[in-house]
This record gives sequence, structure tokens and C-alpha cells, in this order.
Amino acid sequence: MRTSNFAVAVLGFFISISSFTVSARSNNPEGIMYGSTVFKPSASIEIERDDNIFIEESNSESTTLYLLSAGLNTSTVLSRQSEFEVNASIENGDYNGRNDENFTDISVEASYLFEPSVKFNSFVTLALTDTHEQNYLESLSTRQELDTYKLKELSGGFEYGLKKIGHPVVEASIRTRSRRHEQNFENKSRDELILEAAVKFPISPNMIPRVEASLKQFEYRTAIERDNREAQIRIGTDWQITAISTLKGRIGYQTKNFKRDSFDDDRTFTWKISYEWEPEDDTILTLTTSQEFSEADDSNAIDASHDNRKVTTLSWEQPWTRIFDTELVIGKVLVDSISTSNTDTDKRNFVTLSGNYLFSNIITLKAGIGKSSYDLETSGIDTDSNTLSISLEIAL
Repeated sequence: MRTSNFAVAVLGFFISISSFTVSARSNNPEGIMYGSTVFKPSASIEIERDDNIFIEESNSESTTLYLLSAGLNTSTVLSRQSEFEVNASIENGDYNGRNDENFTDISVEASYLFEPSVKFNSFVTLALTDTHEQNYLESLSTRQELDTYKLKELSGGFEYGLKKIGHPVVEASIRTRSRRHEQNFENKSRDELILEAAVKFPISPNMIPRVEASLKQFEYRTAIERDNREAQIRIGTDWQITAISTLKGRIGYQTKNFKRDSFDDDRTFTWKISYEWEPEDDTILTLTTSQEFSEADDSNAIDASHDNRKVTTLSWEQPWTRIFDTELVIGKVLVDSISTSNTDTDKRNFVTLSGNYLFSNIITLKAGIGKSSYDLETSGIDTDSNTLSISLEIAL
């Protein structure tokens, strides 16, 4: 959340998997029923301490982040075949003594779900987001300001098939996205068109092979040299090997073709493989590895055409009692920022430990600690940071 390459992708990944969101064993609110609509409000307060907010090698600065957030999920049954859902959230972040970095993120998402038969279901979703990214460079004499942007996304898709052994199931979706950055980050503003399709072939209750394909088009507002088209095809399977082990794997090939001669086209093998082992009830060990191209949204790699990201994580989820569980995550992230002249690699190793204590069905106390080490070629930084967090969440 707070440094060049890893502010945008890596720390976002870190927070999503380890820092104090609702876990599978946290509160599971039933909501408030009014007519055919179920309302599920939630709110949380979080305090996070970081001893190296700017990811600096020397003169590191520590700070405290205070987060207040609120959300509302509504689900309305329109008929036996259709449903309408709305998710809205707002989050306010206040950095102690750093007013220029304070932020307010707002997100609203509305979805219409239609299932006319057991063989067919579809959806249409509209999402509006006003959010931020934080980018800091040690080499700059003046810190870069907050990177705020607006995201508009319209998507739709369907699934067709019986979901029985020997019957293929077809999935397809289309998504358009408009991303508009402000202030000094206009070079990241772009329009995206994403087409995705997959076919699943259930050959047994424990084995479901699949073929996936996607086509993505990126049109930049000002950095037109980055306009590109990305294609990917993957094959894989979901395989329950034994009663306690499951393998989910996708391997394939990915290409990135630029419309202009400013950057070279690129191609790579891509994969996402996850092995899950559950030796005891609710104890889950998961090993995951992945590689794929992504857009070069890093302010540190302003001359890069795109990134190649490799992520490996090992997690251990353990419920100790009915009301208390922990999760340990160890990971390594490699981000190759690729340009015509050279490739810089940013590396990050991290370990996090988080815990959830369920006071009641609606109140959860969460806490976590984390340590990260950085070796960033894009900015010449080799350092580490430590975080400590505690939060209280209420969900009705």
C-alpha cells in the first residue's frame, strides 16, 4: 500500500490475503429481512502501525494509520428466477500527522442475477469506484502525492450446462472498464475491454478438466505508446486427489502485442497452481504459485511497457477453538518491469500472522503482525518494514 511497485500490486495482494478481512471462520451475519430484501450492514475500525512507511534504507519514518469503514449489502428476490444485489462501502484513512496522504475510498456495485433454468444462469454488474493508490519514491526530492482515480466497470456473463458428469459447461463474460487517474498519474488512465470464455468437462465427481481463453485490449488516454492487446489460453483441472487433498491447476501461454513500435511485443508461459491439504477438520495448508503479465501501473517503472508477476505463497489456516482462529502466510513476489532497453526486477519476501476472535455472531476482533523485506531494482532500495494491526468489526 505504500511503495512504488508494491504499493499497487504487491502490498495490495498482501493486505487482501493476510490483513484482517473477514475470514471463513469469522462472523457470518444473517442480515435484517424486510419484505423480500435482506440488508447486511457492517462497520469496522482499524489501527495499523508501520515502522517504515516510505520503504527507505535510511532515515526510515514510522506512522500510524487509522481506518474507519462502513458497508451495506442488500439482496432482493425479484422472482423465482431473478435477484438484485447491491454492495456499497466507504473507507476513510487518516495518517497520523500526514494530512496530504489521508484518503476516502467509495465503492458501489449493483448486480442483476437471472437463472431461468437449471442449465442456464447469467449476470449483469455495474461497479463505480473512487479510490486511491499511494506511490513513494526515495529518489524524489519531493514525495509524490496521493494517486486518486475513478473506476467504472460494466460486465455481463453467463454459464450454460447441466453440471453433471459427462455434460460440458460453458462460461463466457465481457467486461468494459474505464480508469481515470488524477494529478500526476494521468499516464495510467485507460479504457479496457476484456473477453473471457471457458469450457468445463466433468469426467468424474473428483475431476473437472477445463479450457480457458481470454482477450484483453488496453487503450491509454495519454501514454498511447502503451496501447496493447493481450491474449491468453490455458488448460487445467480441478482435482480432488483424496478426501483431504485438492489440486487446482491452470497452465497456458500469454502474448502481449503493442500497437505502436515504442515497445517490443512479448510472450510467456503462464500458470496458476494451488494445492490444498486438509489433514484435520478445518485445518488447511495451501501452496499457491502463479505467473502472468500485467499492466505497468508502477510509478517507479514509468518507462516500462508491462510487468511480469510471479507470486508464491504458503498459508496455514488453523481454528484453535470455535471462536478463535489464526492464519500464517509466507510469500515471495517477483515483479519484472519490462522495457525495450532493460528489465528491472523488484523482489519482496513477506510473512504475516493474523488472528480472529469471535465475540459473538456480529462482533469480531482481529489482530496481525507482518514483516516484509524488499530488494527493488527500479528504485535501488534494499530494506525491510514491520507492521502491527488491530481492528474491530461489527456485521449485522
